[in-house]
Amino acid sequence: MKRFLLALFFVLCSLNEPAFAQAIPVQNGSFETYGPLTEGSYNVGPIPSWVCAGVGPCGSWQPAASAFSSLPDGKTIAFSNGGTVSQDLGVTVQGGSYTATVQNGTRLDGYSGQSVSNISLLVGGTVLCTQSIKNGAQTWGEWQPLSCSYQTPITIPTGNLIVQLGCAVGWQCDWKDVSVSFTPANVIPPINLTVTGSLLFDDKTPFAFGATINVQQWNGSSWVNVGTVTSDSSGNITGTLSVNPNWVVPTSLMSFQFSVAGIGGSVSQTVPLAELQQGSTGVNLAVVLFKSSMLPKSFSIGLTP
Repeated sequence: MKRFLLALFFVLCSLNEPAFAQAIPVQNGSFETYGPLTEGSYNVGPIPSWVCAGVGPCGSWQPAASAFSSLPDGKTIAFSNGGTVSQDLGVTVQGGSYTATVQNGTRLDGYSGQSVSNISLLVGGTVLCTQSIKNGAQTWGEWQPLSCSYQTPITIPTGNLIVQLGCAVGWQCDWKDVSVSFTPANVIPPINLTVTGSLLFDDKTPFAFGATINVQQWNGSSWVNVGTVTSDSSGNITGTLSVNPNWVVPTSLMSFQFSVAGIGGSVSQTVPLAELQQGSTGVNLAVVLFKSSMLPKSFSIGLTP
């Protein structure tokens, strides 16, 4: 018995184990892979695994000791005199949170000037997050991390994730050690509920024709069917629902929409997620129609037991 309880304890712990950050590979994130330094200590691109775009040139540079107090590591950095340096990471966006970080350097000789350096995460042309710093506000000759973070919404954007470095035109930005991490969302399994209830007219007589009751849940962008619910000739409602507890609005409410097939009108109702996580295995629906107009009068929902 002790062995069984110990095993059960570890199973329960594993179900609630938090998600941890995972590194997404960034090719040549250190910029230590570079082409021929055609200008002596630097070149004007291309930077292997990266795409340069915009007005000013970008490239690889092995700065002398007079340019920076030190380097974070290695001997090669990336620079841009305006424009962007980006990389398609080859992964699609999943549910969770993302953080992109780069070491941003400012030159001792003042050539960084008042340029604005930024880092962004994108999907296609859509910016997911961005963070910038005015290089003049950073200690010259030093490096400091610059990061932006993104939390996926209910509706996850589609497309490959792109990390992008940017620099204001006219001055130089210098970068080293790009990294991107992903922390998966703790996905809660569906909540399955047995449906019972009644479909009546407002004079308390049953809707004797049989009907399909559409139950939909809001997923952040559209209504999605979450089960099959029908009534018989006596007005008894039966069926099953499989609701998604990950589809919640910011206030931790789940939104549902009820309608009777073939009858106009619908009723929306919100239910706190916490109420659906208390162990109930069923839900009771009470639907009342106006007999004169066949329009919905009321919908009510209650958890059972």
